[in-house]
Amino acid sequence: MHRTTAMLVLLPVLFAACGEDAAPRGPVDVEGPGYRGVILPASAWADYAYEVEGFWDVSAEDVRRAEAALPVAAKQRAPDLEVPLERYTRQYVGVVMEGRRLLYLNLLHEDSLRSTPDDTEEERGAWRRELVVVDDGGDWYVEAFFDSETGEFTELWVHGEA
Repeated sequence: MHRTTAMLVLLPVLFAACGEDAAPRGPVDVEGPGYRGVILPASAWADYAYEVEGFWDVSAEDVRRAEAALPVAAKQRAPDLEVPLERYTRQYVGVVMEGRRLLYLNLLHEDSLRSTPDDTEEERGAWRRELVVVDDGGDWYVEAFFDSETGEFTELWVHGEA
């Protein structure tokens, strides 16, 4: 293979490895002691309530660090939360807000994700592709932002009741 041909073959591979110009990647399953969920791509954030300056690629290690800090943060910021954290399935998105890299956690009670016989094939498992946005819902839904630099939660809240 000539050098020119080799470079032309490698260029798409190199561009695919570069951050912002890369094609959007799909969801990535993550699991650890007491948690399971999915890292969602930036495209899942479309039109969500919080304005962000950008996105970053979340790793399983980022998730592990946030999950290690979550029990203490939940006790401090949501002391009335009665549902054990293990009962929530998580969605994670890396966002940049006010110049800080934050890991957004969307905790969904496992019973809220159960399919019904009337669900279409597309509706089953949609939480693995799309950010679940819920108003109210009580303690079936918890949201949080974890600062990846400081290793602390900047926000954590339980949804209210309608």
